[in-house]
Amino acid sequence: SGSSGPWSECEVDLTAHAGERIALAFALNQAGYSGRSLGWYIDDVVVSKGRILDLGATGNLSWDFENGLGDWWASNGDWEVGEPTSGPGAAHTGTGAAGTNLGGNYPDYTYSAFFSPPIRLPNIQSGDSIEVTYWHWFAIAGGDSGAVLVQESTGPGTWGSSVELRAHTGSSGVWTRAAVALTPYAGKTVRLFFYLRQAGYSGTSAGWFIDDVRIERK
Repeated sequence: SGSSGPWSECEVDLTAHAGERIALAFALNQAGYSGRSLGWYIDDVVVSKGRILDLGATGNLSWDFENGLGDWWASNGDWEVGEPTSGPGAAHTGTGAAGTNLGGNYPDYTYSAFFSPPIRLPNIQSGDSIEVTYWHWFAIAGGDSGAVLVQESTGPGTWGSSVELRAHTGSSGVWTRAAVALTPYAGKTVRLFFYLRQAGYSGTSAGWFIDDVRIERK
């Protein structure tokens, strides 16, 4: 619901319907006398076999967004990947970054999440840890906030409740590095997401930009 701002890639997990013959539909529902707006536009629909990334096979995974979204995707629009022309004005490294709007402020009524692919975390020994680090630039208006959350897989194509790992408010001023522990999820399959949420009519700002995400076993 609300407004996406730019074009953004969204994903729906169909794993629970594997082996079935299904039909997909895009339905726009109007809630009573809520007025009208520009509507909903769909392009480049793809049905493909997804994959689970295995941290245990490499010891680390990283994304610099130089080649687009990759296996990441956005819910409810807003997030896009490319060269920022607003906000920080450039990526942290290279030319590619993820942002809530690469060319302007995030829109009103923003509740948009930027999801990682599913990641299988290894079992670890006592004293070891698993950590996700990311570089980010943010200018978030009023009571709005950006949060890093994790979900644990509960079965094929299904996910448990979201757990907030860290929140950010206000403005960073420059690109900064942040870190969040994933050690409690060792041995599990998880997905991470960066969620920008607007608190009522608080106005908007330049938004949240993410680059050089890395998950590492230490």
